[in-house]
Amino acid sequence: MGLIRRRLLLLAQPIRAQIMVAALVGLAVVATHVAQAVIVAHILVAAFRGRYQQSAPLLAALASVVIVRIVLLRVQEVHASATAATLRQDLRARLYARLAALGPAYLVRHRTGAVQATVLDGVDALGTYFARFIPLLAAAAVTVVGVVAGIAVLDPITGAAVLACALLVPAAPIITERA
Repeated sequence: MGLIRRRLLLLAQPIRAQIMVAALVGLAVVATHVAQAVIVAHILVAAFRGRYQQSAPLLAALASVVIVRIVLLRVQEVHASATAATLRQDLRARLYARLAALGPAYLVRHRTGAVQATVLDGVDALGTYFARFIPLLAAAAVTVVGVVAGIAVLDPITGAAVLACALLVPAAPIITERA
């Protein structure tokens, strides 16, 4: 079972732009993590070299990065909630219209509990899938490519090793299941 289904992506037509915005915000959050790692590395280098006066601006930069991340995470949460609500509203309207077109005879022949579960729980799950999972999956994929490319620029051998490991990650569950 794949992580992305084409039929499900067709349901996301009304919110594709919102999914892209969510993925971009996710990338910005990742960028704050990378910036934090670089700043902490510079702080440690300055401390080990005894240049404590260089740490003050770095600590200010670190605090700024953390504040930016907090703001971005809040934006991400609000945007995900709004995106999920938009999708739920659209899908439920389409489902209700389809049920109305099928008429009351359809509900007599089918279990109403299953229909209710689809309209309520299934649509809620799709809201989370499209508003949170898909944007984070896209951001993660772009992040891996960016990090591996950055490492490869600095040290091609290490970049190749990291790339090999990154390519093995999706195969690991399959390999370990067979063993």
